[in-house]
Amino acid sequence: MTNVATEFTIREILENAVTDSNSKLTETWIDLDELCKRILKDLQSNTFSGMEEND
Repeated sequence: MTNVATEFTIREILENAVTDSNSKLTETWIDLDELCKRILKDLQSNTFSGMEEND
């Protein structure tokens, strides 16, 4: 089961990144809920598959 504090921390980091005018995430449309789910799933399986940086 996912730790609620971990989920909160991930969401807070993502929201801050999206609202930071210097962040590259502000240049793209992002679904925070979907991204959070993917990160939590990857953390649970101890992998970060599918999270490669696209230039």
